[in-house]
Amino acid sequence: MSPKNILVWSFSLFSFLLVALLGFGLILPSDYKIEREIAISSSSDEVHKFVGDLSQWDKWTPWKEADPTLKITLGDQVKGVGASQSWRGKDGAGRLVFIKSDPEEGVAFEMQFNNDTNKTLGSVSYRGNNDDVIVTWTMQGGLDIPIIGPYFALMIGSNAGPMFDKGLANLKRVVENS
Repeated sequence: MSPKNILVWSFSLFSFLLVALLGFGLILPSDYKIEREIAISSSSDEVHKFVGDLSQWDKWTPWKEADPTLKITLGDQVKGVGASQSWRGKDGAGRLVFIKSDPEEGVAFEMQFNNDTNKTLGSVSYRGNNDDVIVTWTMQGGLDIPIIGPYFALMIGSNAGPMFDKGLANLKRVVENS
């Protein structure tokens, strides 16, 4: 094969791959959902003491360990609907506000990252009896970035999922040892 043919073949292959990536980026979903759960030997009321109070989140969430530069500022209210916190770290800034808080069912919250207009919904929910509680941590949203947003949405689960697992393991340890 001549150098000219190799160049033409390489350019054709590159063009095909580029068109394929762009095409898939247009048809892949840009929504994501991460969900992890764990069984905790406790009551939902005990779990809620750590989940429903933002001043207790440092005891179980994994974010400060992952980013030692993270600075969290609690809002004027740390419990119940309207409780809030904001943060700033090496990867950016954000804000979280409770939109639901129930000692038997859990919390739901809205998050915004880096002043993005898209809101991410999250929750930490509980189900079970007074002996064992299944705690489920969920985060879902969408990335409205043309073509590359769906690729980022695919990666969110592999990046955030292990952090959720670690946070739930921390929560289990903290609740069961309290």
